[in-house]
Amino acid sequence: MQRSPAAPHQRNPADSPPRRPAHPSPQAMTPSIRFRLLAAVLAAALLLPAALGQTPGTPTATPTPEDLARYDRNKNGRLDPEELAAKAADDARRGEAITLTVFEVTADPTDTYEATNTTSITGTNTPLGKTPLDARIFNRQMLDELGVVDLTDMLWKIGGLGPAVINTNEDVRGTLEGDRQDPKSMSMRGLQINNPRRDGFLRSDTTLLDSFDLERVEAIGGSNSLLFGSGDAGGVITSASKRAYLNRRPSLTLRATGDSEGTRRYTVDAQAGTRMFALRFNGVNSDTKYFRPGTRQMAEGYHLAATVQPWKRLTIRGEFRHFTRDTIFAQAVIVRAPLTLLLPNGARVDNQNSRYLVAFPNVAELTGGKFDLTKVDSAIGPFHRDSYDNEIKSVAVETTLAEGLALQLRYGQDARINDPLRATSTTVFAPGATGNNYVDPTSGLAGTQWAMNQSMNATP
Repeated sequence: MQRSPAAPHQRNPADSPPRRPAHPSPQAMTPSIRFRLLAAVLAAALLLPAALGQTPGTPTATPTPEDLARYDRNKNGRLDPEELAAKAADDARRGEAITLTVFEVTADPTDTYEATNTTSITGTNTPLGKTPLDARIFNRQMLDELGVVDLTDMLWKIGGLGPAVINTNEDVRGTLEGDRQDPKSMSMRGLQINNPRRDGFLRSDTTLLDSFDLERVEAIGGSNSLLFGSGDAGGVITSASKRAYLNRRPSLTLRATGDSEGTRRYTVDAQAGTRMFALRFNGVNSDTKYFRPGTRQMAEGYHLAATVQPWKRLTIRGEFRHFTRDTIFAQAVIVRAPLTLLLPNGARVDNQNSRYLVAFPNVAELTGGKFDLTKVDSAIGPFHRDSYDNEIKSVAVETTLAEGLALQLRYGQDARINDPLRATSTTVFAPGATGNNYVDPTSGLAGTQWAMNQSMNATP
């Protein structure tokens, strides 16, 4: 029997499943496989920034050296998720915007010499830029830093006004410390200014004697008769008293000053204010001495101010002031001397004014040391003086009737008197001069010492 060659073995497709290729080509992928791969890629893109501590869309910039120094707490050279979160929070806070309510400041600053507002022109707080007047304003900051006490003295030395002289003879000039002054008479541009005002309303001749209860002083040029009634040709001088302010925390200011002449001055300023009521107290005690022996000024006073605001549009202000000032002022004298006593120019010393005598270098020798440049006005001493006693009361009621319309009612009283002792004569007698009635109690000899023939007057 003849065997035929064996036929090649053929696998039945049903016997085992076909082998899949390890990496199917894109052409071989079904649509469902493509969708699953795309979803996986998108999920990885969303989850990876969160795992690194970032939000989607935030650039992963390399931190700057400043950021590492501030936020890299573990000093590993990179910003960890917690550190990145702290940096992001700080960046967000810096980017926040704060919107403030629109407001307008109408008060003057308290730490500068510049004044931008005035209450003297119209009685209300008005910007100086809207007042077509020449106004010179000296505020509290300036008064404190310059140590101003007598405001009449300050106004002519700093403010450019004329000195408040009593007269223009050689006895009293009013331009040296200790000279007598007239507080109710000054001048501007050569024209007279009389009767200074207090708070732009009350005539108060003694207000300018001391600055302890004043907020500022204003000198307004021109007649201003339409604003102040009997305004003078030279202008108006007005002062603003210290007020009690609402909504102020309790405060207390004590000051003490002195100088090489022996001056001592003490002041107190205390205030407190609630939403509806405020109270303020100012006091002064001073003893001022000058370079000329015997000249002196002693002052005491207190000032009480109160403010009540029962309703938003109604404010009531009141003040009470009591002040006394006793001044031993400089006074030149006429010297009577023996007729044989002569000056270097050949003139007699007799019947000469002491201010004329001190022009000669040897005046101390001629007068036995009685007169020189510092003692020229000290011969009369405490027998020539001014003694002011002043009391002020005032009440002001302010109400706002409508926007831009306000009403103010004021009452004020200023009571003052100058009741000093005054010498009836300003003549002094040298030893040996005719008319020297001094008698030595030991020897009984007459005319051996400098003397005055004096009696005293009380001159209110």
